[in-house]
Amino acid sequence: MKRSETRLTVGLWFFLAGFFFLMSLGPVLQVNGKIVYEALMPYTLLEKIIPFLKLSGVPVRMVVMVTLSASVLYAMAVTLLMKSLRRQVLAFLLVALLVVEYLPASLPATPTDVPPYVTALSELPDDGGVLDQAAQTKYLQLYYQTVHQKPMAFGYIARTPSSVAEKGSLLRRAVNREEYSTLWDTYRIRYVATTDVIEYDDPYISVELIHQDGEVNIYRLACKCDSGE
Repeated sequence: MKRSETRLTVGLWFFLAGFFFLMSLGPVLQVNGKIVYEALMPYTLLEKIIPFLKLSGVPVRMVVMVTLSASVLYAMAVTLLMKSLRRQVLAFLLVALLVVEYLPASLPATPTDVPPYVTALSELPDDGGVLDQAAQTKYLQLYYQTVHQKPMAFGYIARTPSSVAEKGSLLRRAVNREEYSTLWDTYRIRYVATTDVIEYDDPYISVELIHQDGEVNIYRLACKCDSGE
């Protein structure tokens, strides 16, 4: 291969690596899980040019192309280094460095214990859903649900249809407005776990404190009618 062709090939792979690296950053720049830049990003421009790209959902997956491009460049560099004995030593050191870099680390350990209120929820009757406002994250809400095994509000899925998002916004509005009668009747919520104190007066629906562990309160939503729910 001629030197000019080699330069073009190397330049192409460098361009692909740089392009997909910028695209993998996504619509906002995040460092250590925190957003540090929200203005115009290269990926945002690409979405405007190719609208259906929004369906991908996970721009960081483009880093696979960065790895592929870097692998080709690495192979070309090793081929060049192997042409002389002195460079072979350098190539060996680079390979050794990569081996150390890719050594698998120990898997992160996550505690599996649950707070007392989750255990308390699991022991309550299975006659309705749970609004868990005490869990710190939506992911913990899902994990806790595997313990109490009751239907839960605001579940998390990878792809949220617009119809589900619309219903979720209506449910969130009812929660924010403390419309417990709506939660009981429309959404069949029977238990609310929260760190707040609920004071609610309604002629038809009662909100009764049934569990308290010092941090989290569990309230039971029930109908005041004589015939039951």
